[in-house]
Amino acid sequence: MKRKVIEHIPGSLGKRNAAFVGFHFKSEAWRGFESLPVEARNKEILQVALNLRWDSRFGFPGGLVEEGESLKHGAVREVREELNFSIDESKLELLCTHQVKDDLNAHFFTYEITEEEKRLMYKNLLDAPHFGFEISGLIFLQCVNHESGKGVDSFLENTSLAPAVDIEIKKLMEKYA
Repeated sequence: MKRKVIEHIPGSLGKRNAAFVGFHFKSEAWRGFESLPVEARNKEILQVALNLRWDSRFGFPGGLVEEGESLKHGAVREVREELNFSIDESKLELLCTHQVKDDLNAHFFTYEITEEEKRLMYKNLLDAPHFGFEISGLIFLQCVNHESGKGVDSFLENTSLAPAVDIEIKKLMEKYA
């Protein structure tokens, strides 16, 4: 059964808090596919990073904020632990906050990266302090739907996701796609 998620004013603190980061960028994801029409090859597609978590669900990099730690600092620390990737705290943009448990608010930040930084994430992943037990993989979801019914909507409907991830992906798409 899917847990009810309640949207709050961004930044609203709960008894406990978690901070997550939606890494995203746009690229011509299909630029090498000569069999596709030119307009498809040249189309910029929003891509969003998702971890394969310890509980076999997909979610954004992040986790619980420690006592005395700011939300942004918690997000930076969690990204370093899970991806072995350093980010600039000042570039984190708070997009939304959801109550995902009675005592837990999840704060979702966005962070724009480049294709080169995407490659660096993959390169660094195996050396991340929490790789192998907290997370076991990383994907970049192409946020596009196809006439065949395949695409991001199918992924969101058919994939086991951490609480609020589907809502957060849709908010990312509204803002950046």
